[in-house]
Amino acid sequence: AEIHYHQGAYSAALEGAQQTLTIANEIQSVTLEGFALLNASRVFGDLGQYAKAIAYYEHMLNNIRETHTPR
Repeated sequence: AEIHYHQGAYSAALEGAQQTLTIANEIQSVTLEGFALLNASRVFGDLGQYAKAIAYYEHMLNNIRETHTPR
């Protein structure tokens, strides 16, 4: 997904991010999910779809807050 993003192949980048999200959920990897959400949000931002970009960023930030909050 990262390579596609840098090449401007946004459709392929989003598809890769979606596949990564699926895998992250299957293996319950918050870190992998975070990278996928970040990549998707960057693509949506570049496409001018700011509401979607913000939603993906917020999802990523919420995951970080939930998993890195001191107990």
